[in-house]
Amino acid sequence: MSPQSAVTSMEEKKVENKEVRILVVDDEPMMADSLRQNFIEEGYSVDTAATGAAAIELFDQGGHHLAICDLQLPDMDGLEVMRHMKDARPTTEVIVVTGYGTVQKAVEATKAGAFYFVEKPFDFEELQPLVEKALEPRISSGNSKHATSAFDAC
Repeated sequence: MSPQSAVTSMEEKKVENKEVRILVVDDEPMMADSLRQNFIEEGYSVDTAATGAAAIELFDQGGHHLAICDLQLPDMDGLEVMRHMKDARPTTEVIVVTGYGTVQKAVEATKAGAFYFVEKPFDFEELQPLVEKALEPRISSGNSKHATSAFDAC
């Protein structure tokens, strides 16, 4: 592949990504802003929320294809937010992140429908492949249908 076709391919991917909306739910402003900036640079449309209530309100307005949700929120448990998202729109994938991870919480999150469980701190480079994998059915098909996550069967 020539360097020019690689650049064109990346630009095409970013155009495709603009059709994808991500909701970042984290009460740490630096984390939320960093994720928002990185996802915008990748061509995604991004909303952020610092509380569970704000996340649910934004999510219920519709259109999010993926959520990155912290477990520790000031007003409610992040798992409660994730359960609301999965109940309201089962095709929306949710990646759970936390600085207070335990095996029990990871199991609980995946049983509740989380696509993946990531412990903080993490680098965006660690998260990006998970995001791409979670969104792969949407980006590759170009429509709103998602393949069922392997975790949905748990």
